[in-house]
Amino acid sequence: MKRVLFFILLGPPCVLGIITALTYLAEGRVVWQNLQHPAMYGFLAVPFLLLCALDALLAAQRVPYRPIFTGLASFAIVLILLRSIFAEVFGSFWLLYVFAFSAIPAALCSWLSSEKQNGGAQ
Repeated sequence: MKRVLFFILLGPPCVLGIITALTYLAEGRVVWQNLQHPAMYGFLAVPFLLLCALDALLAAQRVPYRPIFTGLASFAIVLILLRSIFAEVFGSFWLLYVFAFSAIPAALCSWLSSEKQNGGAQ
């Protein structure tokens, strides 16, 4: 349950913040200032639920470096689905931008939702 809360409550706002900051850096102004954030939040909730399921599966199998794999899965999904859109918007550094707003929030949510490991023997 904690994992779902991290992915739903933290993931979409993190993506929106990164997109807003990157477009400001790229264009010198907020390009998507007229975008309705509640609609965008709803649009982003579904992929984060899928990433949450993937993260839970990786956690159940005790995969090391789980946040990295979750971030790479997010990056691959966004790259496949939205490649042409972001290539036009962000220009020559579009791959870096796609990585920044797809992999970083997913890895952050995965890392924050992980259980703390005690130093003792298990």
